[in-house]
Amino acid sequence: MRQLFFSTIFIIPLTFISLTQTATKLNIEKETLFCWSGDFIEFKKKQNMYNIEKIKYQTTRCFGTCPQFYLEIDKLKNATLDAKYHNRKDKKGKEIKGKYNAIIKDKDYDEIVKLLNDINFPNLNDNYAVAAKDYPTCFLTITYNNGKVKKIRDYGLNGTSGLKKLYNLMFELRFNQEWKKSKGKL
Repeated sequence: MRQLFFSTIFIIPLTFISLTQTATKLNIEKETLFCWSGDFIEFKKKQNMYNIEKIKYQTTRCFGTCPQFYLEIDKLKNATLDAKYHNRKDKKGKEIKGKYNAIIKDKDYDEIVKLLNDINFPNLNDNYAVAAKDYPTCFLTITYNNGKVKKIRDYGLNGTSGLKKLYNLMFELRFNQEWKKSKGKL
């Protein structure tokens, strides 16, 4: 498979067949994608600016080596990480386990908040799932705009293109921040 790298934003109209098909009617929807930090995500015409107060992200295990961890970030960029199982940067890397604290780097935090606003997270589905067995589940909880809460459960971590990009950013935070071992409870 060839990989394409773009340094500018490309907007691509995409037509796909909806999963809701009846014998007499075929629903065809148009989706526009744009290149966001090297990945294509859904383009939303109306840009919203939400005041993100807290982000909680949790993954579950699978029967293999799926990482299990809990990550929480507040609006001041204070973060806690509870690395449970299989948290390695790569196959040869040392596994991290336990509870850690960090202040998320401005660049990384701003990228996450921008992506959340770009994908218009309050309008996403509450549940996503793949039709297969033995995948991890992630739970994303975003507190925003004076206490409003959006919760997303995603079995298979395969929701929308924008969510997949967000999940990758959350996974990367385990290794691209300056985590300090916590002495207390999370």
